Amino acid sequence: MHKAQQQAPVYVADTLVVRYPGAARALQAAVEAAGRVQLELAGTRDVWVRDFMPVSTGDGSRVLFRYYPEYLRPAQWRATITDAAPICQALGVSVRTSDLVVDGGNVVWVGRRAVLTDRVFSDNAALPAEQVRRRLLEELRAEELIIVPAHPQDFTGHVDGMLFPVDAQTVLLSAYPQEKPAFREELHQALQRAGIAWQPLPYNPYANPTFTDAAGEYANALRLNATILIPVFGRSEDEEALRCYERAFPHCSVQGVAANELARDGGALHCVTWTG
Repeated sequence: MHKAQQQAPVYVADTLVVRYPGAARALQAAVEAAGRVQLELAGTRDVWVRDFMPVSTGDGSRVLFRYYPEYLRPAQWRATITDAAPICQALGVSVRTSDLVVDGGNVVWVGRRAVLTDRVFSDNAALPAEQVRRRLLEELRAEELIIVPAHPQDFTGHVDGMLFPVDAQTVLLSAYPQEKPAFREELHQALQRAGIAWQPLPYNPYANPTFTDAAGEYANALRLNATILIPVFGRSEDEEALRCYERAFPHCSVQGVAANELARDGGALHCVTWTG
């Protein structure tokens, strides 16, 4: 089983190389250097495969949530919504389905506990928050749900751009040096209540031309066994981010992957990959 897991492909959308050819090539080279194969998912409408593909659960099964987030509901964006059901069928991937609206990028596992932002409540606004909590706990097969505040300027409200798990009690957390103290305090308190410690990651997107641009954010990384791929942007913070991951993962190889193309549209490495 361990050997099969090591060799499992890393999937990307067939639209990735069309929209972001440089990022697609850089990612493929890094994935292959880590001893994995990168394959394309056919029939995608956008590149953010993490969000519309199934989410792995606490018991090793997969759940396919409804992919209809608030930010894609305006008419001009609906054509970008990919139906993952036929993709899963073509892959032979067994899934349970749920009518809860949850993006895969808004689920990060810290041990057997699932961390999501409070965006999940507005995405499922027709349901009482407590019902959403109860169903998520059940459908994710999680030992605990940890809800943190979404970043106020992140249009997706995803947690995978905020933190990266180190172990069952620790995460790397974006430092947010210029965010309002109330946001930082609420975020830190949510983690403290769950008994999760954090180590600060550099975070400096403040000079970017738009709020959408994620250059300078380093949490949206990808772990492939003993290799960790982190987004880099040709900035002074890149080296500090690499050192942060190396300290947190002393037995892993930490590699930077150029991610400026992806960052311009708000994403990075975790967003555009799916590992089953």
